[in-house]
Amino acid sequence: MGFAAEGLPSTHEEALLALINQARQNPLAVAASMGMDPEKILRDLPELETILKEGLPAVTFNGNLYETARAHTQDMLANGYYSHDSPDGRGYDARIRNNGYPAVATGESLGMLVFANFLDPGDAIKRLFEYMFRDELDPLRTEKRNILNPLMTESAVSIDTGVISLGGGLWNVYVTTCDFGTVMSGPEATLFKLINQARKNPLAMAAALGMDPEKILADFPECSDLLTQGLSPLTFSFSLFKAAKAHAEDMLAKGYFSGTSLDGRTFENRIRETGYNLMNAGESIAIRCLGTCLADETVETKNQINESALNIFQKLFTRELQPNYTQSRNILNAGLKDAGISLVAGTSSSLGGICGDCVLLMVADFGLRSEQQTP
Repeated sequence: MGFAAEGLPSTHEEALLALINQARQNPLAVAASMGMDPEKILRDLPELETILKEGLPAVTFNGNLYETARAHTQDMLANGYYSHDSPDGRGYDARIRNNGYPAVATGESLGMLVFANFLDPGDAIKRLFEYMFRDELDPLRTEKRNILNPLMTESAVSIDTGVISLGGGLWNVYVTTCDFGTVMSGPEATLFKLINQARKNPLAMAAALGMDPEKILADFPECSDLLTQGLSPLTFSFSLFKAAKAHAEDMLAKGYFSGTSLDGRTFENRIRETGYNLMNAGESIAIRCLGTCLADETVETKNQINESALNIFQKLFTRELQPNYTQSRNILNAGLKDAGISLVAGTSSSLGGICGDCVLLMVADFGLRSEQQTP
């Protein structure tokens, strides 16, 4: 097929990505154009009713994902296999992250079309897309969806043609790899980055915040190695993010501020409910008054939230370095490997104060999965 330019998709690859976006934006109409029954799809997939009826935003092209997808397509053709798993044992998540994509979530859809003599690339693209989209609409599907996944915000498509060995014979094929992903952004990403910087060099971060490193070492002689050598960075966990976001939204909606939900659930309960197999966990919560709520997406609102996020980090970190701090530490905890952070802003008369009813709630959930535990 060839590429339009080094690092850029070909017109055929752009066409397939356009089809994917059409399916995201109007799933039932695209399904109907393929001869499928929209009413049957809705009956078969009630859990996707909102997405199917209202659609999803288009995914945007990402060059990093394109490099990863193209490398996998070429590797499958060169080494004669068709799988999400490379011969070196890496799955798509590892390939995407190893190529430098700072993923919050990842996904991959594959397609292969066998033909005898000649198949027009335009026809091949249409059939590859229909194969992938029909597969996502299959009620028996067990893999997670990508085209109809609201978490995915970026994508890239690689298509190539060649000869591959199947069933003892050689066949002409079109092969496509569609890699999907989303990255953390905004004040939550800033908080996550600051926490990892603090873990990497606790004393330098403390000094930057006006604390005395020598006094900290004197106050915590038992933590000398941790403070001077630092800790490994936390990995973003979508499960922990879901737990954190749900708790922040629940506190805002019901007007309370506590690590324990009104129904008595603790952060361990909430984290386990996401499917996270925890061995160890922690949670930090914070609240800030934003004054009077402004219209969403205004520069002033974003600046307020960003400034509040920085203040939240400073308080969380410096509090962990106070000698009289009695709660479990999370940022400076070597036994925690993952984290998910959520910031939720809104109006609450019960949580607001003299500065106004607009508040910012922060929940950061930390965890260690049982499979991460060092023997």
